[in-house]
Amino acid sequence: MSIICLEGNIAAGKSTLAKTLSDTLGYKVFMEPVVHNPYLELFYQDPKKWALDLQIWIFKQRAETYCRALQHMQSTGQGVILDRSVFSDIVFAWTCTEDNCIDKEGFAQYMKLRNDTLADLPMPSLVLYLDVEPTTCHYRIMNVRKRACESGIPLAYLQSLDRNYK
Repeated sequence: MSIICLEGNIAAGKSTLAKTLSDTLGYKVFMEPVVHNPYLELFYQDPKKWALDLQIWIFKQRAETYCRALQHMQSTGQGVILDRSVFSDIVFAWTCTEDNCIDKEGFAQYMKLRNDTLADLPMPSLVLYLDVEPTTCHYRIMNVRKRACESGIPLAYLQSLDRNYK
């Protein structure tokens, strides 16, 4: 039984690789929960106002997804693939803090939640990082994916995420 986590920038190709690995290995894929995110579009419109709410909401969603994946693996014996994990969520929180969208107190609140949540979670068996140039990711966001909630993502934000992942 294995837990594989795919990490990388927005539009790096994690979901595509997850599907390919799933077909090859017979693992169940647990996708990043972004479809019903009540804060994502608001964040891209006004990052300073919505960054902390977004990060806490996404962190909780990623933690729940990771726990569901663990439960599935333990109950079925089938390996799992996550197209982003709760462990890398800090990259986004730190980027928002660097951009002055989350203040010191907000980041401390986030870190307490993170530390308390991750204390008892097992680490993934394997983490694969997709190292894709931010300009390529930005092109994919604007010209391939064309998701309305992502239309305001600036290249500078992707560059900051890339730097903080590394």
